[in-house]
Amino acid sequence: MRRFYDVDLRDLWRRDEEGFPLLTHRQVWVYVRHLPRDSALAIDDNGGLMPWSMVEHLLADRWEQEANRGKKKGAPPVRNPRRLELQSKQMAQRGSRKRAAFERAKARREKALRTKS
Repeated sequence: MRRFYDVDLRDLWRRDEEGFPLLTHRQVWVYVRHLPRDSALAIDDNGGLMPWSMVEHLLADRWEQEANRGKKKGAPPVRNPRRLELQSKQMAQRGSRKRAAFERAKARREKALRTKS
């Protein structure tokens, strides 16, 4: 966060002279949520590749339009192969994250039930 926002994460635990936090959890969430696409977190979240910019998405749309121009009605549309590859990787990654989150929640619930007994 220091690279993009010049914010020190240690400010979460620091207070100003009036006792107010220098950085709140909400501010950290907003900063992380709006990190640029060339940040390490965005690249890691995208499977090690820099996420596409709006221009790249528009170019892929234009490519699909040109590839499908003049096709007969009812014929399956041609899709951008790179976009399909990226989407399939992202869906697989989301699925594994959801499964991992479910397993963690299940373990927490079992632990809470054991402690109650």
